[in-house]
Amino acid sequence: MSAPRPYWPVTLRPFVAYRPPPTRQPTRSESPRDVCADVRRFLNRVAKLYAHTGNSLMITTRRWSTESVRNAPTSYLGEWPSECSMEDFDAAVRLAHQRFGTPTYRPSASNLALAGAEFECHWRVSTDRIDDVLEFLACVPSCTGGEFAPVNASYTCLFLLRDLDSGAVVPMQGSRYHPGQSMLSVELQRSCRASLRLTLPFDAPDDAVANYVVALQEHAPVWLDPRYFDHISPEPDGSRFQRTRLPASWVGVTPTGELRLDASRSGITPMEVDLPSDAEMAGEDVTRDDAPFQVNCAAVALALRRPSVATILIRGAEDAEYMVERAAASLGMPLHLVRTVRASRSLSLEEELRTVVSRLDGRRAVLLLEVVSYVASATNAALLSQMAGRVLFGVALPPEVRLVVSVDGTPGEGALAAATRSDEASTEGFGTRQQLEFLQRQASRAGWREVVIEVLPLPESSR
Repeated sequence: MSAPRPYWPVTLRPFVAYRPPPTRQPTRSESPRDVCADVRRFLNRVAKLYAHTGNSLMITTRRWSTESVRNAPTSYLGEWPSECSMEDFDAAVRLAHQRFGTPTYRPSASNLALAGAEFECHWRVSTDRIDDVLEFLACVPSCTGGEFAPVNASYTCLFLLRDLDSGAVVPMQGSRYHPGQSMLSVELQRSCRASLRLTLPFDAPDDAVANYVVALQEHAPVWLDPRYFDHISPEPDGSRFQRTRLPASWVGVTPTGELRLDASRSGITPMEVDLPSDAEMAGEDVTRDDAPFQVNCAAVALALRRPSVATILIRGAEDAEYMVERAAASLGMPLHLVRTVRASRSLSLEEELRTVVSRLDGRRAVLLLEVVSYVASATNAALLSQMAGRVLFGVALPPEVRLVVSVDGTPGEGALAAATRSDEASTEGFGTRQQLEFLQRQASRAGWREVVIEVLPLPESSR
C-alpha cells in the first residue's frame, strides 16, 4: 500500500520539536498559585498566544466508581482517590454551581460510558477570573488529589515562540509551515502537572538552536528533558515527515562535563520499550508486507460479485473503508460510506440512507455502513438485526446496491500485543526509523489476520 499524502496544508520544512510522552510531568512550582505565576511569566517572555486560544480555564468535576471504570472500553481514570469522599465531591459540585453558574458543558451518556465516568460537568471560566478559580480549588482540597483528580482546573494554549533577546516572533511558524503548533497544557490540583510541546522553526539542531532551548528553559514552567527532542524533516517525495530522535548530548555540556539540560529534573521516567533486534528485522518477509490485507480485499471483491449475497459483514478491520474501496474499484463500483456515529447537525441515519439510494437511480454501487458498537449501541443493534433483510430503518435497498457492514471490535491478543508494542515504541521514540516502521508493519499484519468476513445470503424469497 502506498503512503498517503500528508493531510496538513503546509509547505514542508524541516524543524526541531520537543515532544515528551503524553503523560503530564510535574511542574517546577508546587502550589496552583505559584504555577499560575510561572505560566504567566512564560507567556509574557517566551510566547505569543496563537489565534483565539488561552483565553479561558476549564473547571472539571468528574465522578466514577470501580464498576463504571471496569465496564468502560477506553477508561483512563483508575481507582477513585481514597482521600476524596462522595460527600466532599458533592459539596465541590455545589460550590462550583454557586461560584460559576450553569455548567458550560455536560458530556453525553455515551461519552461518559467511554471514559468510565458516572457524572461530569465542565465550567469554562475567563482567565480574568483566575483568582476566583484558585480560591475555589483551595476550598475543595480533599477532591483535588490523585492521578486523575475528581475536581481540577486546566489551562491550554497554542502559541508562537519569540526571540528571547528582541521579543519579536520567530519567523516561519504556524500551520502554514508545520503540522503541529507549540502547546502548553497545565492541570491545577493538589499535585500540579503540565505538558509542554515545542515546535522550533529551525532547519537543523545546531548550536544556535541548543542555546535557544537552554535559554528558554529559564522561563519554562516545567523542566525540559534533553532525551525528547526530534529533528523532523520531509521525505524527498513530500509524502510525509521523517522523525529522528536526537541524542541527549545535542544540547551540549557544561564546563564540568554535565548536560546543559538535566534529564533527571524533568520528572519523566522513560517506559521500557520492546524494540526489535537486527535479527528479528532480518527475518521479516518484506515481500508479504500486506498479504493479510490483500487476502481480505480479495474475499470482499469475490463476495461483491455474487448476486445471492444480502450483506457482507466485516468484523475487526480498523480501515475497512480503504479495503472495501479497493475491492469496489476493482469491480468498477462506486462506494458510499455511511457512519452510524453522527454529528449533531448532520442528517439522521434514515435520511442519509434514503438520500444515497435515491441518487443511485438504479446504478450498481457499494454501500458501506460503519458500526462502532460501543458508542451508539441501540442504533447499531437495530442495524445488525435488520441487515440480512436489506430493509434498514424503513429504507429498502435495491438489488443493485451491495451492502457491506463494518463492525469495530475488540482486537485479539495477538493484534493487541503488536499494536501496543508499536504504539509504545512510537510514543517513546527512542527506536530507529527502521525499527518503528518494522513494528508498524507487524501491527498491521496482526490486525488484518484477525479480520473476519462473513457473507449473509439473501432469503430464498428475495432471490
